Amino acid sequence: MALPDDEGILPAPGAESGSLSWTAAILEATPDAIVVVGPDDAIVTVNAQAERLFGYPRQRLVGQPLELLLPDSHRVRQASHRAAGAADAADPRTRPMGVGLDLSARRENGDEFPVEISLSPLATPDGLYVVSAIHDLSERQQAERDRANLATIVEASGDAIVGTTLDGIVTSWNPAAERLFGYSAAEMIGRPIDTLSPPGDIDEISHNIAALRRGETIRNRETTCSRKDGSGLDIALTISPVRAPDETIIGAAAISRDIARRKQAEATARDFAEQLRRAFHSAAIGMALVAPDGAFLQVNRALTEMLGYSEEEMLATTFQQLTHPEDLAADLALTRRLLAGEIPSYILEKRYLRRDGPVVWGRLSASLVRDDHGEPLYFVSQVQDITATREVERLKDEFVATVSHELRTPLTSIAGFVDLLLEGAGGEISPEMEHYLTVVRRNSQRLIALVNDLLDISRIEAGKIELHREAVDLPQQLRDLIAAFTPQIAGKRQTVQLVLPECLPPLWADSERSAQIFTNLISNACKYTPAGGAITITAGRAEDAVWVEVADNGFGIPEEDQPHLFTRFFRASHRAAREEGGTGLGLPITRALVELHGGSLSVQSAPGVGSTFRVTLPTTLLSCEAAAMVERGVEPAGRGNRSAREFPEALVTRRIRGTSS
Repeated sequence: MALPDDEGILPAPGAESGSLSWTAAILEATPDAIVVVGPDDAIVTVNAQAERLFGYPRQRLVGQPLELLLPDSHRVRQASHRAAGAADAADPRTRPMGVGLDLSARRENGDEFPVEISLSPLATPDGLYVVSAIHDLSERQQAERDRANLATIVEASGDAIVGTTLDGIVTSWNPAAERLFGYSAAEMIGRPIDTLSPPGDIDEISHNIAALRRGETIRNRETTCSRKDGSGLDIALTISPVRAPDETIIGAAAISRDIARRKQAEATARDFAEQLRRAFHSAAIGMALVAPDGAFLQVNRALTEMLGYSEEEMLATTFQQLTHPEDLAADLALTRRLLAGEIPSYILEKRYLRRDGPVVWGRLSASLVRDDHGEPLYFVSQVQDITATREVERLKDEFVATVSHELRTPLTSIAGFVDLLLEGAGGEISPEMEHYLTVVRRNSQRLIALVNDLLDISRIEAGKIELHREAVDLPQQLRDLIAAFTPQIAGKRQTVQLVLPECLPPLWADSERSAQIFTNLISNACKYTPAGGAITITAGRAEDAVWVEVADNGFGIPEEDQPHLFTRFFRASHRAAREEGGTGLGLPITRALVELHGGSLSVQSAPGVGSTFRVTLPTTLLSCEAAAMVERGVEPAGRGNRSAREFPEALVTRRIRGTSS
């Protein structure tokens, strides 16, 4: 057996020694890995490419069995290939190994990789040598997979993808292109791409080809092309150069997307925006877009005319500068809540400062527009001029107040003289005269009540109601009011039940106004509960407040009437309720007085079941034990109680009477 020379290259049989260097140079220059195996299946020599491919140094490979370079799964197969090589020794032609099979090799680190092997048997006097040329297929297979994936993507793409030569001849045409343009792949491959160009667009195609030859990419160019049926098509076109491995530009890849729907949507959006712009500027009420800091961004004609400024002047100012100083705090508070997301919008009646001086009353409706991330963009403000309405309301209120005041004095005088006559101050009166006088007294009292209600409404709306708060003994006040209604209750054979806890803290309220609140509720319960009905008055404590419920089993209130109960002059639709009479002012006054105290008023009702009105009013927070200490002149202390000196003198000196039911 011949041995490797000092360069590790096996000499060919019968070769001259001087040719060894030439043989070594050829093997080292071969691009594939060369592994030579001797008759004993041991590796005789390898070239440098084999060292790099397998990761072994040459010294470690020489003399090792060939199986060292094979995965375990291929070692059995190697024996059959070896036998086939021996059988073909008489035919020294190079032949591929394992045609149709997946061959793998193994590197020193254990990694397996695909290979292609060509075997060249070499018969010598010492036996059969086999020269194996091994080519790594990893990059080729990866490229094939990439091409297959790319082909799948191109085939499945919803965009038309077309390949062309630099001369514009179509080389590929995917299914989306067939659907978009109407031509099949067979019809277009080999034809010029300008088949799709409308007349007159040849210059554009020439321009695109010139750009491609320079290596430029054309991105999202909006253009028009023609379908097979001759119809026009709006597309967004991206064209990229296709390069050979040596970076030479050999063609183009064009991606076309149908933008007809987008163009239509854009046109619709432009039309809609134009309609909004016209509606904004032509609106009969003032409108403005206002930045979060208060600067006007856009204003319409109605607003500029309302405030007497030009559009340029308003765009140079802020809503804060045009708001009456007395109304600015309320507007800013609502604006902050809107920016914080606490409310979706708000309505506010406020005064604006006109350029020429007079104040303008406006009903402002404001909402906030945010971006996709929830950040504030601008306020949308609508302002209705209510100056004339406010003036009419002012005159009406003055008229009502004046007339009511002028009526009250003679009505009080009439009622007083009727009482004197009924008491016999003018001499004995007949039964018939007594009946007439009783009717006069009843109607004069109704007129006095109406006048008082009108005066109260006028004062409330003018903000002229002043509360003189003090500690109010609620249980005793309720007992006194029930006693005052005894004749009315007895006349209708009704029953009244007062349910109180063992201890209630005093109300912090205007005693006269709190009595008016409960009087109205008890009066309504008696009036709208039929003869023989029942009324229940219940009280209790909730945190820093006291609640009182006045419930009856009377006519009840239809659901459709309940939202209007607290509207002035509203009368329920129930026939029996309307027959009871009334002004429709009692409940609006009651709610206004409750809210002036910082409380709330609600109702639950159903026809045929009855009604329950619930009032919640603030307390002094003084516990029963603390109240007893106050009576003894001792200052209460401890968590949750305030000392006596923290309350007005009236609270300390007032006796807390009858706190149990």
